[in-house]
Amino acid sequence: QDMLTERTRRFHRDFFDSSLPDHVLHQVNSHFNTFITSSVLTGKGTFAIREGMSPDRPWGPFGTIDVALYGSVSAIALFPELQKNMMRAHRRLQTGEGEIHHGLQPDVELEHDGTWGVFHRVDLVPNYIQIVLRDYFWTGDRDYLEEMWPSIRKGIHYILRERDSDGDLMPDMDGIMCSYDNFPMYGLASYIQSQWLAAMASVSLAAEVAGDRETGRLAEKILLKGRGLMDEKLWNGEYYMLSNDEQGSHGVDEGILTDQLIGQWVAHQSDLGYLLAREKVHSALSNILKYSYQPEFGLRNFTMPAHPGLYPIHETDLWVDQANTCWSGVELAFASFLIYEGMVGEGEEVIRTVDDRYRRSGLYWDHQEFGGHYYRPMAAWSILHAYLGLGISDGHYSFSPKLTRPEYTLFFSHGNGTAHYIREDNRISIRVSSGMMEVSSLRIEDGVSSAKSGQRKEPGVRSGKPTILINGRPVEARIKMKDCIYHISFPGPKSLPEGDILELIF
Repeated sequence: QDMLTERTRRFHRDFFDSSLPDHVLHQVNSHFNTFITSSVLTGKGTFAIREGMSPDRPWGPFGTIDVALYGSVSAIALFPELQKNMMRAHRRLQTGEGEIHHGLQPDVELEHDGTWGVFHRVDLVPNYIQIVLRDYFWTGDRDYLEEMWPSIRKGIHYILRERDSDGDLMPDMDGIMCSYDNFPMYGLASYIQSQWLAAMASVSLAAEVAGDRETGRLAEKILLKGRGLMDEKLWNGEYYMLSNDEQGSHGVDEGILTDQLIGQWVAHQSDLGYLLAREKVHSALSNILKYSYQPEFGLRNFTMPAHPGLYPIHETDLWVDQANTCWSGVELAFASFLIYEGMVGEGEEVIRTVDDRYRRSGLYWDHQEFGGHYYRPMAAWSILHAYLGLGISDGHYSFSPKLTRPEYTLFFSHGNGTAHYIREDNRISIRVSSGMMEVSSLRIEDGVSSAKSGQRKEPGVRSGKPTILINGRPVEARIKMKDCIYHISFPGPKSLPEGDILELIF
């Protein structure tokens, strides 16, 4: 007990040892309580978080896979082995055809057919692939990748065989068939398509390590074609439209979904690069704010151009109003997406709006969606990584900090523990706070101007030449620098235990 108490206090100190605004840190911190209110850990080691909880009843299953796409960011950041065990439970439930189940039963060890009456959702396989491979990229656990790879391959072929109605290698929607279970979408849908692109980008990268070139080539083929189709069928010059069924009977739906590029948000977390043109991503985010954000209210899930005020839910037969609603999990994920894209002020404003709204309501620790203590807002952890522009890919760390001040400290997860990124004077330091950080290579984009001449130099460091130190001693590394971007690689992986400090001196 004493050890756990001290570790908890140390984590608290480390977390708040940060240059971020107080309201940002408090909003991220407020969602850690969901680990206590809503999680289960069995004697066999299976872990899961309940979708929602209220004082009188639970809501939804455990480990709901579409909600986990957002909320599991906190779990993989802080408890990677537990998060991987949750995904193993999902793998055990995969059907013979390759379909992924919506969630886990109250007995999370139970293997069954069908989950909570929810079947045939188009997004579940892409959800699963993105989460499993993100977890691999962050932890570098190649045994886990090998274990999970057959289920990924099976899922891809399930989508191509059963959910691609027109043979274009893309999953097709035919009504209400995804996490937005109040939004009919038809044909090619931006919410599904962006996730499919992220899933295929992840598979393409991981396939080489998995030793499966055939699946890797298939993923690359799908990715190339999918990018073109998304631009051709869904881009309207401002944003990516809700869906396009122009060859069917439902035509084009020009609705503006806040989550239209959720796959790009996932891609940033694992340094997968841009799935679509950067300028189109920026335009889409700006127009989502323009059409769907109100400072005193929040960021709505969806807006129809024909109804810029409120979507007329009362004129439909839809069972609940998801369009006019602000889901804080979506808002916080979107805020981190804005920050990843350098739109820091806009992202902080969205976070402030969520923070103020929940303070006013008296529900600061109890975010609502389908029940309270909802799983999706645990996506808030991604805000910390967004400020660093951090992407992690099997020992490669890409940093592109969004703060422009000359000195700052930012707290982050390295996949197997936590660390601080510290910029000061003539150096950038990574100080490991907990766990073992395995580093093969680094990409550091430093937007702050170079340190002035006359700065103090470390022993053995030649003036003007970038150098890597570990615990104050120079180490062998190959460093390339261009346009304030440092590409650093080591002859072999570096294992940095708790307390170690890696420094870039420039």
